[in-house]
Amino acid sequence: MISAEAVSFIFNSEMGKLLIKCLFLCLVVLTASIGLSALYKRFNPLPYSFASGTLHFKTTYLQTHSDSINTLFAGSSRVMREIDPHLFDSLVDSSLHIKSFNYGVNWLAASELFYFIDKLTNDSSVHLKYIFIELSKIKFVDFPNLNTTRVTHWYNPHDYWFTINSTLHSNSSILVKAASTASNSVSFISHLLNLGYVSTLNDFSATKKITEEKMKQLGNTYDGFGGMEGVAGKDVMEKSTEENVLNRTTRFLKNTNGLTLRKKWSQYEFTKFEKQPALLDQYNPVYLERLNQMTDQLMSKGIYPVFLITPRSEKEQYEELLPIYAHLPAQHKIEICDSRKYPELYAVENSLDETHLNKKGARILTKILAEKFSQIHEPLAK
Repeated sequence: MISAEAVSFIFNSEMGKLLIKCLFLCLVVLTASIGLSALYKRFNPLPYSFASGTLHFKTTYLQTHSDSINTLFAGSSRVMREIDPHLFDSLVDSSLHIKSFNYGVNWLAASELFYFIDKLTNDSSVHLKYIFIELSKIKFVDFPNLNTTRVTHWYNPHDYWFTINSTLHSNSSILVKAASTASNSVSFISHLLNLGYVSTLNDFSATKKITEEKMKQLGNTYDGFGGMEGVAGKDVMEKSTEENVLNRTTRFLKNTNGLTLRKKWSQYEFTKFEKQPALLDQYNPVYLERLNQMTDQLMSKGIYPVFLITPRSEKEQYEELLPIYAHLPAQHKIEICDSRKYPELYAVENSLDETHLNKKGARILTKILAEKFSQIHEPLAK
């Protein structure tokens, strides 16, 4: 143990005094930076969709076309690439007057997705009747993306606590829980400090300009469905050319073992829960409570939610989500991931890559979704 005399000597030495001055200076600079950033943020607020070009474009389009959109498909790239709004609208009962929009965005999952649902459904410029919400596990923030704007932008006390609490109640290993808690905590603190806000605002000015240009080009033709075949005007804010998509599919076709494995995972997990139904009671109570609260809140606003489980997930995803899904009300859920029931959604010829369907596969999935939605909605409409 260091003695009091040694501590006194260290702090009274020239080196100790210099260290204290450096620490004090760092504290002053940090405090000033936080204060100036918070002040700047107050007088130069960013829209809630600022974190990515695709998010901002789709949100802006939704806000400016609210009279022609009353239904959303919200979720990750699986939603973006695999649910065709135009086809869906043509297949459901015309008396419902559904006019849908694909709000799928790469990596838009769980906590961030729930954040956007809260924002969109409290946005006075958005008028919704139905919203389809993809279910996914709480995302683990990897080191390369730890301090990026896309990772940190959505953190607030409510969503941060849900993320941490849900992670701790998940079936993940102790190591994964610890790492996830640490990474999410770092992101939350980074968001609270407001560091880099000025540069983020400057970056957003470019996103805003691109959005305005694309809005003029697309007019009233955009439905959000994109990224699938690299068609211009589909996934407007991401570099997805036909050549890139072709290369992606070519690489996949050389080795389809990953898809075969995902098909087996689906079959194994569904069979396991059917043989041991007691396992369905081992669900994540925090996650389920959030979904139930969301359902109540949306219904109180006249918005009907439907929770989706999409195909080609990882084994851990099924282990986490199927017990939660089992405890959701039947009229508010649709499952399209059981490879035993939907082998066509795991077929190589319907694949863009290991995790996504191609255009042909997307049409198949959209038709199944429309049929299953009609099955749960028709009894309610009577």
